[in-house]
Amino acid sequence: MIEDYPDSEQVDDAITGIEQAYRQLGREAEAIGFLESLRPTAAILMRKGDAYLNLKRYRDAIGEYMRVVDSFAKSSLAPAALYKAAETYVKLNEYSTALSHCERLIKTYPSSEWVDESKLKIGEIHVRMGDYRGAIEHLGKYRSDSRLNESLALLYLGTAYAQSGETYRAKETLLSIEEKYPEEPTRDRANLELGKIYLDEGGYSVALSRFRDVIRNRSDDIACEAQYWIGEVYLEQNEFEKALAEYERVEYVYAFCTEWVPKALLGAGACYEKLERYDQARETYKKIIDKYSNSPEATEAQRRLEKAKWK
Repeated sequence: MIEDYPDSEQVDDAITGIEQAYRQLGREAEAIGFLESLRPTAAILMRKGDAYLNLKRYRDAIGEYMRVVDSFAKSSLAPAALYKAAETYVKLNEYSTALSHCERLIKTYPSSEWVDESKLKIGEIHVRMGDYRGAIEHLGKYRSDSRLNESLALLYLGTAYAQSGETYRAKETLLSIEEKYPEEPTRDRANLELGKIYLDEGGYSVALSRFRDVIRNRSDDIACEAQYWIGEVYLEQNEFEKALAEYERVEYVYAFCTEWVPKALLGAGACYEKLERYDQARETYKKIIDKYSNSPEATEAQRRLEKAKWK
């Protein structure tokens, strides 16, 4: 059908069906191969970019998105492709390039719906770069018709205040999300950031309440991070048995969360050491080294093993 009736309105549905069938079978590479066999329209290139993104082949994804921008500059998909390229550069921690892509989108497509997203992304990028003053200046001027985007801007602004040491303004900003946008999922991320602030201040019971509220509402990587911080709350209070149980829960409940599981295992190892359960500490550190060999936590686990007096 795709070959015989290329101009049919049903072609797009047919392509979607074939592509999704490959994906459901876990055959991403074949999905890309199928897309490669088609005439490279803007829509096809976008699909290829998304397929590469799903495979975490970020450079290839960017290449396809930029082919849309360069070859189909007047297409309605070009601004979306430019935005996705910027997002993908963020995943690569190439923040300056991501910023330039957002700025290019705003300048080249000033009427696009993606301008609002790009302005918000610029604020987020400043936070990720550690340019907190730049983030505060940019986000303080940001306005949007989207309630979700407004709440995200407050989240990034509150985070920037917290990282700048302006704790009062950080708490005020993050608490305003709960007041103004209680229906938005941003509320959980605000609770996570508030919990960290209260923990730093020694407000352990309030911090625990914030972290547990996140876990009640979610089961994703944000909940995983909240679970990790519960372990940190108990560790700060030298309640090592409780801390250990909470750290281990990160691995048992959120095994998919490869960012926070090794951090939690490090915390568990520290608890085992404090409890003088040295064999279990050793096993935990070796587990980190074996399962997460390329992580900074593996390096720290190796350092602890080498310096341990109990080995």
